[in-house]
Amino acid sequence: MNVLNVLYDFWPGGVERLAIDVSNELERQGNNAYLCIISEHYSDNLLQQLDQRVQLIKLVKAAENRKFSYLRQLIRLIDNEKIQVVHVHQGSLMPF
Repeated sequence: MNVLNVLYDFWPGGVERLAIDVSNELERQGNNAYLCIISEHYSDNLLQQLDQRVQLIKLVKAAENRKFSYLRQLIRLIDNEKIQVVHVHQGSLMPF
């Protein structure tokens, strides 16, 4: 199964810990785990805790139409990787 975990940012906290644990466990169980960060705000130290098999995607900020650009990238990712489950961890992604 292809599972995408989506977060707006990635700083140390409970939601981020959950995303790491879920992604790592999905890979251990033979699934394909993807972790997508929709901002330029993240902790490299925290990302190092991801299993190397987890595919990390950092969306690129566009100069104009930022929100639309992020959505386009996210939809393209879901289509290209044949994502079956999308788990949005931080409730509303509207801040992006």
